[in-house]
Amino acid sequence: MKFTPSSVLVNLSAYSCTLLLSSCALFEPGQNTTAQDTMQHQETAQISTVDQNADPLQSSMAFQKQFQNSETRNSHALASPKEMELLTQQQHLQAKLDQQNSAQYDINYYARGMMQDLMANLEYVNATTPVAVTSFVMLDSNYNEYNILGNQLAESLIHEVHKFGIPVIDYKTTGYIRVTEQGDFAFSKDYQDFSGDMPARYIVSGTMLRNADGYLVNARIIGIKSQAVVASAQSLIPYHIADPIIQMASQSTATTEENAGLNLRMNNTGLSKAELVKVSSANRITLVQE
Repeated sequence: MKFTPSSVLVNLSAYSCTLLLSSCALFEPGQNTTAQDTMQHQETAQISTVDQNADPLQSSMAFQKQFQNSETRNSHALASPKEMELLTQQQHLQAKLDQQNSAQYDINYYARGMMQDLMANLEYVNATTPVAVTSFVMLDSNYNEYNILGNQLAESLIHEVHKFGIPVIDYKTTGYIRVTEQGDFAFSKDYQDFSGDMPARYIVSGTMLRNADGYLVNARIIGIKSQAVVASAQSLIPYHIADPIIQMASQSTATTEENAGLNLRMNNTGLSKAELVKVSSANRITLVQE
């Protein structure tokens, strides 16, 4: 078979055109792949760049943050507009659920968490060792100051301790029922109303300290005779949980004091000393001086 110069030229031209078209078809994808590879190499180099003199924990956190940012950019680059819209809706829904869950928390939630931590490292206390729960006091006080948050935390822990099967002694119970016109009462805050015999062997109590985010609570279980700590726990009660309790208690205290002053002025007219003491006791008024 013979090839003429013209046929060779035509064939070569066709072959060159085929090569040219093939090169054009492969050039754009190759260029995009190279750009993507370059971007990935840059991100990898950025993620891998860690200060050798930095703290190991800080370096680890920085690495994780850079890696998450890289993954987020990659996912957004590959996601379609519809997928991006769905992702945004999911994020808004999750934020709304988190906000609702946060609103459902109360003082009992934090008392429950502290009790679980106490039980995790508890020693010697069991179903045969009764405990008493006392008020939590401010760490920077003289340990004799009244605090409604500490009282409510103690009340919540009475319930939590009882749920774990540990017997709880409520030492504020008088042992009798005091019947008055205002109601029937079995509790008292006057130590003279108690016999002094308390079978509790351990005390659940602790301290509180205000900081920038809330009340830092230090809870512990202590042996009454040995004074040894047999369990401990810590928690942070945010201000949006603690402040409403304190504010409501302050308003209630102001109202109670106003009513007590009114009752005292009424009782001072035409009543003997014995009658005054009797009526004042029923109205929860303490006469300090005769």
